Amino acid sequence: MLNEILQTTRSTLAERLASPLIGGFLVSWCLWNWKFLVILFSDAGVTQTFTLIHTFVFPDTASIIAKGILYPLLTTLIYVFVYPYPARQVYGFTLRQQRAANRLRQTISEETLLTLEESRALRSEYVEHERKSQESIERLSEEIARLNAALDARNTKDATKPLSTAEKLYDKLEPSQLQVLALLEKAGGSVPELELVQMSEQPKVQVQFDIGELERRELISKRMNVRSGGRIVEFTHEGRRTLLKSKQEQEPEA
Repeated sequence: MLNEILQTTRSTLAERLASPLIGGFLVSWCLWNWKFLVILFSDAGVTQTFTLIHTFVFPDTASIIAKGILYPLLTTLIYVFVYPYPARQVYGFTLRQQRAANRLRQTISEETLLTLEESRALRSEYVEHERKSQESIERLSEEIARLNAALDARNTKDATKPLSTAEKLYDKLEPSQLQVLALLEKAGGSVPELELVQMSEQPKVQVQFDIGELERRELISKRMNVRSGGRIVEFTHEGRRTLLKSKQEQEPEA
């Protein structure tokens, strides 16, 4: 309880002292009665201290009222109500002068010209940089063109090159492609392409890719359905042989 009372009292005093009126009054009172503070903190005894205060600081009632209350209060009121006006004018004048000095400094800095030697050196450096940049761009463009030509030639060669017998073997197939063959067998060896895609648990893009690979390896074939307008996927002889051989390879493991 005592700690709470002390804490509350300390907070209240801090709030009061933070007030411009009370804080200004305390400072003003100390300035007007500096002799009181000197005597109070001197080494004189108690009786001598009171005698000195009565003699030199507050010899009569008029001194107590004037120096103890009126003068400090008047000084505090001047500080609180009058001082902000000239202070604001001085602060504004200082900021304007600082801004003018900064503007003048910037103007002088912008108007400062390079010497002839500095200008020539800067221009030579700029020209050299431009030349190196242009050479780098041309070199990279030639390299890109060469790589594009090599890539186009390789793609053309791969597209026209027929598949060898080894590339058509079942052991070259991915598991997802073997699954497409198994689904085709489950459907009776002939099924619309859209239905085959829907039967698979693989993503649609993956199934379509696998169908294209199987067709490219001549393991399945496609024909148009005149009635529906869609395409029918069918086994080829090589596709049936591949699926059968795959099953035979898996039987011993079972």
